[in-house]
Amino acid sequence: MVASIRMNWGVADDGTKMYALHSFHNVAALETDHELIAAVADHRIVVLAVMEHCGDVATTITFNSASDAISCDFDNVAYGGAVLPFNPQGWFKTEESEALTATTSAGSSTGVQLVYIIV
Repeated sequence: MVASIRMNWGVADDGTKMYALHSFHNVAALETDHELIAAVADHRIVVLAVMEHCGDVATTITFNSASDAISCDFDNVAYGGAVLPFNPQGWFKTEESEALTATTSAGSSTGVQLVYIIV
């Protein structure tokens, strides 16, 4: 399931309004490059906050720009996860015109909630 909400976040240097967007996904175990946020031509996706939590079997999740890792491996114990609180500089960002994806290990599904901007 995917949802997105627009929230006024600020104004870019060029005067363009920026909106913080929220999204959530349930990523199955053994997914490779599961698309979380679609690529936006000539723009980057900057992740400002993340919450991720796996089910009843330990699972690792890594966030990617297309298929290249842009985060560490989050090694979650059963029913474990991580929270990266709001960071105005962003925790990680995609390359220009690339989607934000996630790769998971064998284990269980991992729920992911994101706050991000498009720059």
